Amino acid sequence: MYPIGTLYPSQNGGPSNTVYWMAKALVSKGLEVTCISTSLGIDEKEIRLDEWFNTDYGRVMYTKDKIHSFPLKWMFHSFKEIKKHDIIHLTSLFYFPSIVLSVICVLLKKKLVWSVRGTLEDSALRISPIKKKVVLFGFQSET
Repeated sequence: MYPIGTLYPSQNGGPSNTVYWMAKALVSKGLEVTCISTSLGIDEKEIRLDEWFNTDYGRVMYTKDKIHSFPLKWMFHSFKEIKKHDIIHLTSLFYFPSIVLSVICVLLKKKLVWSVRGTLEDSALRISPIKKKVVLFGFQSET
């Protein structure tokens, strides 16, 4: 399962595309893939929102949420889906909803993959550094 803030056809960040291509490749190998994303960066006329549908990159839902940094519909549907999946693949280390989902995964003893990409680069850590130091301290205290 890929719970992600934005997903293709959105072009808001690299993971929007890389997760799409990974999911598509997994589906082509016969694996079941579920993706849930917000509708940020998507023309609402080109994608059905707030409902599940099947694609060549898996079972997908794009939620229409008013606040991207706290997407209530996305979080609700992600929580429901986590119970059904063996592996959860998160893509953003500092996206608050991903942090919440990681805690849920740990509590439910789910296998968790976290692709942090460039979020730990020095240049990225200089953006909102206090917030990021708090998050990283929290992760370090868990190990």
